[in-house]
Amino acid sequence: MILFLGCSFTWGAGLQYEYLHNEEDVSFDYINKNLIPPNYFLEHCSYKSDKYRQEKHFPNLIAKHFNSAYCLGKSGNGGNNNEIKRILSDFQLRNLGGQGQCKLIVVQFTDWQRSLEPHPKISDLIEIEKIIEFQVNQIVQQIQAFGVKNWVGISWFEDIGKFLKTKFPKNYVPIYANGVELTGFENLCQKNNRTKPYTLWGWSNEKIDDTHFNSYGHEFIAKQIIRKIEENNLL
Repeated sequence: MILFLGCSFTWGAGLQYEYLHNEEDVSFDYINKNLIPPNYFLEHCSYKSDKYRQEKHFPNLIAKHFNSAYCLGKSGNGGNNNEIKRILSDFQLRNLGGQGQCKLIVVQFTDWQRSLEPHPKISDLIEIEKIIEFQVNQIVQQIQAFGVKNWVGISWFEDIGKFLKTKFPKNYVPIYANGVELTGFENLCQKNNRTKPYTLWGWSNEKIDDTHFNSYGHEFIAKQIIRKIEENNLL
């Protein structure tokens, strides 16, 4: 089994919009006005649209490629790095009931600022590096306590990605877009990305105010992680 941990990008937030628009003719305007978090819980979407999300998000694409069972560490949307650490502890002791069931862990590291309460404005680079190091090391230590040898990490923001590349090169998942290596996928999700192929914002011709990945974006991220797994024979 492959265990996936992350935030809304791993969960597949917004993929439901593709189904609702393409299969049920729900307008972009209606989606934008009524179905965008935090004013709406995506967990309230219909059975069929949520099944579409589960089919199209990158965890399922990766598991299908390797013909492997998989699960998410969190059933609902969202997440932060501290929560990922806590979920790993719960999975070891409660959800899976022990060790041995999980062959590989895929961690999508999210914004380090989410784990700070309240959300302070920190600009000192040395302090930021210490926070990133602490958050990543906590997760890695919990993976080790879990007894799982194989894990890979991909990052939303490039700052954590750079740390992974330096400190955990065997686990770090590089992202190659147009021949350029990215340490995080944040720039793929920017509204000023001219091609806009990866996001719901781009898919909807800038009518849905959501920069999460569309189904093409999930396929793209899945390929990055699959390449890393295959290159290192992790499954």
